[in-house]
Amino acid sequence: MVKYYPVSYVLNKVKTRVIPVPLLLFCTGSGGFIYWADQKDLSLFIGVPVFILTWTLPFIVGSYLYNKWRIWAYERVDDLFELIRRADSGFGSKLRVVPGKWAVIAAKDRAKINRILIERVRQKSVVVDTEDDAAVPEETIVQGSKQYYLGLVAFGILVIPFFAYIRYEKAGRFVMDAAAWFTIAIFVPVALYGCFKYFNPVVKFTLSAMGFSTPKKGFFPWNVIRKIYIDYDHLLEGVHSGQHKEEYLVVSPAAVPGVAEGVSIEIRLKNNNFPPAEIERRIKIYLTRYNKNAMAKLTFGKKAV
Repeated sequence: MVKYYPVSYVLNKVKTRVIPVPLLLFCTGSGGFIYWADQKDLSLFIGVPVFILTWTLPFIVGSYLYNKWRIWAYERVDDLFELIRRADSGFGSKLRVVPGKWAVIAAKDRAKINRILIERVRQKSVVVDTEDDAAVPEETIVQGSKQYYLGLVAFGILVIPFFAYIRYEKAGRFVMDAAAWFTIAIFVPVALYGCFKYFNPVVKFTLSAMGFSTPKKGFFPWNVIRKIYIDYDHLLEGVHSGQHKEEYLVVSPAAVPGVAEGVSIEIRLKNNNFPPAEIERRIKIYLTRYNKNAMAKLTFGKKAV
């Protein structure tokens, strides 16, 4: 039996399966080329081909690994439509449903991709319902990550002695001048803030089979929510295009008191006690529980209304 994974989990695998190797090749190759060129009097006859290889090899390897990931993703993702949509917006470039003409991919892999897509359409498994999981509690509270807050504490505490060491190495003694007081005034509050939040993490939102709630907006039963999906900051805010894009949970309720119709609730998914993939999985599980007795079913994903 095939085990299907949430879209967030599948997309995250690009960071661990695809990016590291070509990035390492590029950094190592570029560094090696610069060092070699500095140590040796390279001729253009040798230098130009080596330079071209240094820049093209990572892209060739990256393309090959990307298409290997694509095979795994098409087999294991629980929602092919959402995968393609979010890969387009999250990667900043169009994800072709099938590899392009010049993609670095073996003929058997290209055929396998086509076969997977045909089979999923034929079997009506383009979107696979998430099965209930008894290990998921009746309610999930998503709040700020304690590890993140602990990192703020460590950062705020460690910067001060590091600054003191730099000053001591330079002057031979430590002087409490304006720069020292400025450093303390900036980084001690950071450490205190992190310490306070570690013991009092901010609750972002709560999930259950009944609905969705936030401390500021209140509770929304699933039957008043039109859409719930994950998107990226440059689409929501119109900025950061071409940069690293953060994931946001977008909830679009119908017209209810306190929330105008058509206005979405957008919540940043970074630095929480659950990663985006687990949040997506739990939302789908709660929707599975809700849909058992619901007259109008709600599914996870950005679909046309």
